[in-house]
Amino acid sequence: SSNHDANPTGAVVPPISLATTFRQNTPGEPMARDDPNSWGLGYEYSRTGNPTRGVFERAVAAAEKTKYCVAFSSGSAATS
Repeated sequence: SSNHDANPTGAVVPPISLATTFRQNTPGEPMARDDPNSWGLGYEYSRTGNPTRGVFERAVAAAEKTKYCVAFSSGSAATS
């Protein structure tokens, strides 16, 4: 699936999501589980995932010819 197919807005360049929190119909039930960029998890808080990071992860995975990619916002994520 191309980036174009995964963007429900139809925008050629995916929009940047500045939201930090996302509405839930009921507590603990994130919305947008059908958004392919959420990997079926939906969005609740930007630290756990957001549409912009999802698009980035899918693009890197495609460039690396792999199924998944996980992006972290901190260099400390690279430590073991």
